[in-house]
Amino acid sequence: MSVQLSSNPPVNGNEPPLHAAGNSPACSHPPPPPPARQNNRGPGRLKALGFLMFLVLVLVGSGAITYWVLDHFDAREPQILINSLSISSFHLNRSISQLTANWTVELLVKNVDGRHHIQYDSFNVSVFYGRGFKNRFFLAKAGNIASFRQNPRTQTKLVAEARGEKQSLDSRVASLIAQDQERNGSINFDLQVEVHVTSSQFDGDMIFTCSHLKVVPFPSSTVQPGTC
Repeated sequence: MSVQLSSNPPVNGNEPPLHAAGNSPACSHPPPPPPARQNNRGPGRLKALGFLMFLVLVLVGSGAITYWVLDHFDAREPQILINSLSISSFHLNRSISQLTANWTVELLVKNVDGRHHIQYDSFNVSVFYGRGFKNRFFLAKAGNIASFRQNPRTQTKLVAEARGEKQSLDSRVASLIAQDQERNGSINFDLQVEVHVTSSQFDGDMIFTCSHLKVVPFPSSTVQPGTC
């Protein structure tokens, strides 16, 4: 009886079978952790902050430009209204061509600008007679107006007087004044106000004129031109 020896050891029911070399399974390891998420909130915040700063600069710049434009191009000149012209003790001596009278001029000065102060200096209030602007003849100058500074959106009443003003006239002018009074019962006078005006927007002389004021000067008279 022949017995065949096996090179393989006996298999025990409690032991797993052996595998051939090179076919053994890989060792079991835990899976690698997922890659860490990058924090992108930092760059986003910087972008938002930069945009906010840019927006603030744009708003501030727009406001500054708007204020500059309004301040330089929307400045309004003052208004001078001649409220009334009063004449008393009016006497025309035709033989010596001399006019004597008391003149009182009431002015209303308005600063209609809402932002700028205005300085007024060197007021000159003059009375003229003539037919046409180029043919006017000087009759009297009413002064006594001191320099003053005016706040925005305010108005000031002023009174200029010339008492006992004597003016030597050309004989032709004296005749024309007498003829107007005899023919029409009234005399046309022109008023002119010259003043040096200074503000942050302009600096120079301004002239305001009120023409053709019909005055009946005998013995005294007051005319109110209103919007002149």
